Amino acid sequence: MASITPELRLVRYFIAVAEELHFGRAAERLHIAQPSLSRAIRDLERILGADLFVRTKRSVRLTDAGRTLLGEAPRALAEIERAFDETRRIGRGEVGELRLGFLPSATIELVPALVRASRAAFPGVRLHLRELLDDPQIEELREGRLDLGLLRTARPDGGLTFEPLVRERLSVAVAHDHRLAGRKRVRYADLRDEPLILWPRPAAPETFDAVVAACREAGFSARVIQEATSPYTIIGLVAAGVGASVLASSYGARSGEDVVFIPFTGSETTLHLAWRRDEPSAARDNLIAVARRVAARLRRAAPVSRT
Repeated sequence: MASITPELRLVRYFIAVAEELHFGRAAERLHIAQPSLSRAIRDLERILGADLFVRTKRSVRLTDAGRTLLGEAPRALAEIERAFDETRRIGRGEVGELRLGFLPSATIELVPALVRASRAAFPGVRLHLRELLDDPQIEELREGRLDLGLLRTARPDGGLTFEPLVRERLSVAVAHDHRLAGRKRVRYADLRDEPLILWPRPAAPETFDAVVAACREAGFSARVIQEATSPYTIIGLVAAGVGASVLASSYGARSGEDVVFIPFTGSETTLHLAWRRDEPSAARDNLIAVARRVAARLRRAAPVSRT
């Protein structure tokens, strides 16, 4: 015989009557009318095919079937309600896990602020953080190994959404005793004949090409003498006098006294937030909203100058 699971509402009603052994008091406890409660208990007895109570004008007693159900129902109901509550929280994006990729430059301000804000708003969501350059992030987003990415390259193909999040100025990084170190602003023309240290083109081809194109527009070919994947390795090589580099100005906060960051005139870079369009996730959408708020706060605190 196929078993039928009674509605949770009916089980909850049964527990109230079984504990009170009085339909009137149970109805008051449940905030429903007594006739409605009596009908609900009869419906439950019909579903189970067993009498649960012995009813007289003066008393209500549990039958053997009723005592058996009372022994199991509260624990089962609590477990089901816990599962329902957990499911609702997951549906609202309040619990779960998210995988966030980010560029090294994002660790200076944005990622720490985002992690703090996310933990405060959604403490049940665990963030798995991975430092990756642009192309590896895009590949892992497309393959579903990342839920969100913070990167500079925007390629709105392959099912990904890219949203501009934070803009910052690009700077030339030079050693403290470099000929340009005392300048307030520089142009790409100032890098003519300057040995450059950049990242490998495959790691972030659009950004690499943008620097090379800007040098070409300034009337010279970029002379890249050294490549390094880590921006902090690049900064170390700059400090050693190997050459100059073009980096986001935010790295200047972590560079130390041996390296000077000189802003380019009118040159900016944008940090994008990226995610897959075809995979709905309430937790991810919540983190996107948090990232937007954090980015807006950072923009208000340090607006980008366009001079």
